[in-house]
Amino acid sequence: MFVVLLSTTNATFLQLLFILHYLRSNSCILSNRCLRWKDENSKLHVNCSSRNVRSIPTFPNETYYLDLSLNPIGIIKNRSFCNLHYLQELNLFFCGIKVLEQDAFIGLEKLRKLNLRTNQLTFNFQSFPKGVFSPLKHLTYMNIINTNVDSLELNFASFSQYVMSDLLSLNTLIIDLFHDTDGAFILGKGFLSLKRLRVVQAGLCYMDFNNRTLENVLYLESFDLSCCTLASYEIGALRGRKFKRLNFDAVYMNKNDDYWDMVTDLGTAKIDILVLTATFHIYSFLPASFFVSLSPSGLTEIYLNDNSVIEAGTGSTGDDILPSTLNYLDFSGNQISEIRYFMQNLSYLNLERNNLGIYLKSKRYSASEVNNLTEVNLSFNKLYYLMFSLFYGHAKLEKLNLSNNFLMDITFNVSNLYTLKVLDMSNNRIQSFGSKTMDSLDKCFHKSDMQIDISGNVLQCSCGTLQFLKWIIDKRRYFRRMKNMICKFSNGTELTLTSFRNTILLLEKGCSSYTALLIGISVSIITAVLIVAVGLVYRYRWRLRYIYYMTRSKYKRYKKVENEQSYKYDAFISYSDTESTFIIKDCIPSLEGNAGIKLCIHQRDFVPGEEITHNITNSIHESRKTICIITRSFIESYYCMFEFNMARMESIYSRGGQSILFLVFYEQLGPQDLPLVMLELVQQNSYIEYPNDEQGNIVFWEKLKEVLS
Repeated sequence: MFVVLLSTTNATFLQLLFILHYLRSNSCILSNRCLRWKDENSKLHVNCSSRNVRSIPTFPNETYYLDLSLNPIGIIKNRSFCNLHYLQELNLFFCGIKVLEQDAFIGLEKLRKLNLRTNQLTFNFQSFPKGVFSPLKHLTYMNIINTNVDSLELNFASFSQYVMSDLLSLNTLIIDLFHDTDGAFILGKGFLSLKRLRVVQAGLCYMDFNNRTLENVLYLESFDLSCCTLASYEIGALRGRKFKRLNFDAVYMNKNDDYWDMVTDLGTAKIDILVLTATFHIYSFLPASFFVSLSPSGLTEIYLNDNSVIEAGTGSTGDDILPSTLNYLDFSGNQISEIRYFMQNLSYLNLERNNLGIYLKSKRYSASEVNNLTEVNLSFNKLYYLMFSLFYGHAKLEKLNLSNNFLMDITFNVSNLYTLKVLDMSNNRIQSFGSKTMDSLDKCFHKSDMQIDISGNVLQCSCGTLQFLKWIIDKRRYFRRMKNMICKFSNGTELTLTSFRNTILLLEKGCSSYTALLIGISVSIITAVLIVAVGLVYRYRWRLRYIYYMTRSKYKRYKKVENEQSYKYDAFISYSDTESTFIIKDCIPSLEGNAGIKLCIHQRDFVPGEEITHNITNSIHESRKTICIITRSFIESYYCMFEFNMARMESIYSRGGQSILFLVFYEQLGPQDLPLVMLELVQQNSYIEYPNDEQGNIVFWEKLKEVLS
């Protein structure tokens, strides 16, 4: 507040006008345009953001935080903040600043945080006079990105030596990383004085990364090159350095080979946390020795999320061993369909948003018999079935996230997960749990306080699920988010699980009243079905006997068929798409390339535009033999089983009972996994198993050639 005492005898008219103008241009700005308040520690905050301030007014001496962002200031004049001796933070973001006068920051000896982001400053003496930062003795943080880096007047050597070298307390610097026209890098020799500088983060960034890049920032602990373009990468740039955090998020290399040079180089430094998010977006496979190369670095956390990786380790070689120091691995947001590593010491594994639905049906991601995992995230992976032993060896698992998949029940063993605290199966396709699942969970409940989340699933309210619903109510203290659990009746009515205890009682009474009726109807239906079945068997007894004897006769030892009919193909190969690699890389070269046998492959030989069923029947009819590559995927495929049955009919009705169907078991399958008609073929020994070893493969292909000869 200003108090003016003037008399007409000792003050001129011009002085009066000057004082009135001063009051209007300064104190009015504070009272009418800027927001002021004190925090819980009685620190004064002044916010003048977006107030069209063109020149910096006078602020109260006790101002602690000052925000002048988004104003058309243009120039920071000398002594603009000379009275703000207690100011700790100053925000000058997007103020169109082109020039900082030499004494612009006089008075800010306690300033700790300065934001000069997105202005029109140029790294030279015109924008940054020599010693402009010398008053900032306690500055620990500065953001100076999005500057005028396209200027031809850049002088990085002078900027670092005569401007930046005064910031002796600086800990964190966010700055554009470039070379000037003379080839000098922004982190010049002046940075040798900044012995407290620990964090450098890139803004705009286009640079060569070599052994001179970091030579002047000797005490750096965190280096962030997010979204940086590296014109070149020189092996040895990181050798001997120690980082708590190294961030190569979305780094782009002009040369593809530089990516792997960088991986090799990472192993020569000591790194706690490594971020490679969206870095390998042009590669589908990590190098076989990826983690072996990184092991010497002593990594504890690595982020490989949001890349384009399809396969990450097979668990079959020494290259698939994770570093012994690694305890956090993030592979989320990739396209991984196969992953298997030895992970003895890993504690956190994030595989969210991948394509592991088929893989985890029969295989495990951990090649270690015992691991130290405490948290696993498999959400958004199109999971519909998980193998029973998937989580064997997870003796310390506390949190398992299986949300947002297609699971209908718990098919994996949970009875040995004694340390599990949270099982998230929300937003799946669960309608109820089977009795075995409920028994397994009961065992877990007795040994731990596990919490299950099945919210977002539409449970089924019916007599068939009554036991399940009563079990949930009885065990409700073990279920999370009960208010979001929905139960749906056959008539479409939906209720939340917290409001239908009485409904369960009514449902129980209704189910018991219909028991006798259901038994009577069931007996009647069974009797009717038996009568119809006996009648059909009697009516078609001769055809059935004919099929039986023809089936028996066609599974004898294969012999050459003396037949004058000519066929377009020697064999039609029936297989599911998951075995395409085996067909292309093994089957075709071994039979067509080495034996001169002509095969019909649906991906190659089907007539475009023709209906699939017509293509199948025509191809089988035009082939002398039909070979089925039997896997679980084959049995689950509609068209694979269609091809199998069409080949059976071809044998019976078009080939006079000749044996044209031959089974190759590519996977180990039990009798319970096979359809009845296929099991009959197997019992007649009309099949061969793929050995998948070098010596056995030779015998296998010779046998197959004999069948087709």
